[in-house]
Amino acid sequence: MESGVPVRVTATIRAHLGRRAAEALAVALKPDDTSAPRGFKLVNRVEGDYLVYEVTCSTCSTEDLLTLASTVSELLLMVYSIPRALESVPRGA
Repeated sequence: MESGVPVRVTATIRAHLGRRAAEALAVALKPDDTSAPRGFKLVNRVEGDYLVYEVTCSTCSTEDLLTLASTVSELLLMVYSIPRALESVPRGA
């Protein structure tokens, strides 16, 4: 990366949540797709019971890799915590 040669990096999160939770989370995370940092592409989709989230940096510098790591970390936290928070809410509440 220091050599000036652009590097393309894709990180994929594949979380088994069950179809309903995966679909709900995909919709909830959709706004993040449009606010990606320059040079980044964020795409989420549901594949069966899985939420699949791809973060791609088309021309990553060292600084961009840190942004990529931070973005993936935030997404992992949301994918982990949102379903657990919903489980704690009583049905019908």
